[in-house]
Amino acid sequence: MKQPPALASLQWTPVLLLLLGLGAVGAALGVASPTVLLGVPLGLLALNLFTAIVAHAAFRAKPELLVFHVALLAAVVLAGLGRLTYLKGSVELAQGEMFQGDWTAVQRGPWHAGQWEQIFFVNEGFVKEFGPNWRARKTRNRVRWMDDQGVWQHGVIGEDLPLRLRGYRIDTSSNHGFAPVFAWHPGEGAEPIRGTVHLPSYPRYRDQANAWTIPGSDIAVLVMLLLDEPVLDPAVAGVFPSVPRHRLRVTVQGESRDLAPGDRFPLARGGELWYVELGAWMGYRVFYDWTRFWLLATFLVATGSISWHFWRKFAVNPVRW
Repeated sequence: MKQPPALASLQWTPVLLLLLGLGAVGAALGVASPTVLLGVPLGLLALNLFTAIVAHAAFRAKPELLVFHVALLAAVVLAGLGRLTYLKGSVELAQGEMFQGDWTAVQRGPWHAGQWEQIFFVNEGFVKEFGPNWRARKTRNRVRWMDDQGVWQHGVIGEDLPLRLRGYRIDTSSNHGFAPVFAWHPGEGAEPIRGTVHLPSYPRYRDQANAWTIPGSDIAVLVMLLLDEPVLDPAVAGVFPSVPRHRLRVTVQGESRDLAPGDRFPLARGGELWYVELGAWMGYRVFYDWTRFWLLATFLVATGSISWHFWRKFAVNPVRW
C-alpha cells in the first residue's frame, strides 16, 4: 500500500495548532509581525489539511465528512488571507476636520489593496454620555462622508452604529478630548493659518497639556488647559464635550501667558497667536477584513456537515444508556 506523504499525517496537526497558538501569543505581545507569526502556521495547517483530504480515503468516504473537512480547509485559508489583507488603524479628528489618510496609527497586511486613500469623512461634532463616576455610556457622533458616487451624505454613528465605507468599518472609540483652536497670523498681509491642538484623552487623563508646532513655522508651543470648574461631576450623570470656564496657558520660547477665547499672544520674533475657541476631538477605529462573512459561512457549513454526520451515525446506531 502506498504511504501518504508525511505532511498529510494527522500527527502534524496538533503541532501546527500549537505553533498557531504560540504565534497568537507572540503577536499579542508584539514580538514580531502578526502577519508572519500567524500567517506561517496557518499556511502550514492549510497544506496539512489539504494533503490529508487527498491522501486519506476516509475523509472522502462520506459526503458529510468531505464537506466538513473542505469547510475547515476553506476556513484556514480564509484566516490566512485575512492576515495578509487586513487593515487596522486609528485616527483622531477635531470637530470640522476631514480624514484624508492621516493615521494616528495603522497596521496592515502586505497584500492589503483596499481603497482607504478614497475614504473621506468629516467629524461634525459628538456628544458622549457619562454616568456617575465617569462611567461611559452612549456616543453619538455626527459625521459627513462621501459615498461611492461622490455625493456627500450625513448621518450619526457611535459604538454600536458604525460607518461603512468601501469595505471599511469606522467606529468611534473611547479616546476623545479637548482641542483648542488657534489662528496664527505671521505678519502684515499674510493670511492667517488655523490649527488645533489635541490635548490628552479626557476624562482618562486629568493633566491636560501637549506640545505643538505652529503650522507653517518651526515655533514650538506648550499648551496647558487650566479648568476653573469641573467638566464632569463624578456624583451625577453628564455629557462631554461641554465648554467649562477655563484658561489656556500658552508658553512660547520661555514666555507664558494665560489666554481666554479671543485673546492674542504677540510673539517676540514677530507674528501673533490668537486663541479662537475650545473645541473637541474624537478618536476613530478603522477596520478592514473582507474574510469575516466568508469565515462565518464556512463555520456554518462545517457545523451543519458534522452535525449531519453524527445524526446519521447515531440514527443508525442509537446510544443505549
